[in-house]
Amino acid sequence: IHDIGYFEDICKSFMKGVEFVQRWVPVEEELPNEMECVLLKSEYLGSINYDIGFLMRGKLKTKNGKPTHWRPINLK
Repeated sequence: IHDIGYFEDICKSFMKGVEFVQRWVPVEEELPNEMECVLLKSEYLGSINYDIGFLMRGKLKTKNGKPTHWRPINLK
């Protein structure tokens, strides 16, 4: 069966899943698990920096700036 609408729905669903797993989580919304190494997006002197950090004692630890968002590191 060659139903274009069916294939378009599959593609849209797949892309929504991709967007979800690549989403940056605001630190105000949720924090990662303790000691879980994550990618961080931080503000530093008016610019955006990307770094690797982790949550320790309820605070995100990073070298530069104030963390604003995080996302898991996918090791696949």
